Amino acid sequence: MADCCSPTFLFVLIRTVHFAACLLLLAVWAFDRLVLPAVKSPGSLMLRDRWVISESRWTLILLPVIAISGGAWFVQLCVNMSGLSLREAMQAETVRAVWNETNFGRLWQLRSVLWLGALNMPVAISLRMPRIFRSMSAWFNLVLAGALVSSLAWAGHGQDGGGWHLLADAVHLFIAALWPMGLAPFALMLFKLRKLPTPQRRWDIAAVTLRFSAMSFISVGLLTITGVANGVFMVGSFGDLIGTNYGRVLILKVVLFLVILSLAAINLIRFKRRLADCESAEMHDASSATLQWNVAGELSLGVIILIVTAALGLMAPGHG
Repeated sequence: MADCCSPTFLFVLIRTVHFAACLLLLAVWAFDRLVLPAVKSPGSLMLRDRWVISESRWTLILLPVIAISGGAWFVQLCVNMSGLSLREAMQAETVRAVWNETNFGRLWQLRSVLWLGALNMPVAISLRMPRIFRSMSAWFNLVLAGALVSSLAWAGHGQDGGGWHLLADAVHLFIAALWPMGLAPFALMLFKLRKLPTPQRRWDIAAVTLRFSAMSFISVGLLTITGVANGVFMVGSFGDLIGTNYGRVLILKVVLFLVILSLAAINLIRFKRRLADCESAEMHDASSATLQWNVAGELSLGVIILIVTAALGLMAPGHG
């Protein structure tokens, strides 16, 4: 195992933070546009307004994290590409060469534009713009966040396998923000809904769970298809899968995915029906509390998968 102060460990940490922040930004905006409309009870309207403020705060936290971790990634690439020390690699000539003359530098230029565009939503909320403009801005932000996440395919192994590999990798990254990273805003909304009076929260929790489960079900299918496609591109044969470091780490990722998928299936089969059919407030509270803990467990496994994915991006492909 790499030492915690080694460049490899540092690079994995930088990539993990950057991936997590980008995926979470997309997850928050996707939840707002695709899942939150299920909250319709009159008593929940104030909660939805509060969610918009929370969403803006999350955006204001995540955008600086994305910028800082993206900058650290660029610095690390300058060091790696130049073969120089950190101090020497940060000379203006070296930085300018990497920024203007490499595919990575040009990709980071594009992603910087996308990052700047994502600032529009916090500005729209702070200026108290009309609801219709905030809604348009939210859809615009969803597109920008999606592009910011999907563009990471060009910063990894996706660029090595041609157009189809890039497409599979970009779609895989985008869907991963819906599930499992979308579990983060889902858990937050469950927490907020459980604070509402019982008659209001019962139907809203069931409706949000149903909507999120439908999105998760589609996401799992697409993740499986694109994951298999990426595996075929990156691992030449079954022998390479079990006989290379890349292949063995990929197996670990698949096992973790199957575990988190099992937890998601339990939530879908058991708790979705319970939440809709509970006859008493006590039973509903118990089911929603258990669901919230299960979602937290799924999210924890999702973070581990993210770390493994960041490590895979720095490893040589599993071709023998």
